[in-house]
Amino acid sequence: MPIPGKLEIAGLSRNDERKQMSDIGILNSPLDLALLALLIGSPGLAIGAIAGALAWRRHRWWGAALGAVTGWALCLLGWLYFTGNL
Repeated sequence: MPIPGKLEIAGLSRNDERKQMSDIGILNSPLDLALLALLIGSPGLAIGAIAGALAWRRHRWWGAALGAVTGWALCLLGWLYFTGNL
């Protein structure tokens, strides 16, 4: 009885072609990419909202909204810069 090789143990015979792995990613849709950007920039969103509300005391809601958008954008741009994707 012959000793099985690695291909036979894996369930492939020497005549079978090797199956190629797909390079299609999971995150394809625009909604997935938007949620990923929101997740990456979320620390800046919270810090910017707090800083904006404290800095603009007469209009706290506007300050929080503008601070959140600015903090999110800066956090996302910083992440893109430091990972080399920018």
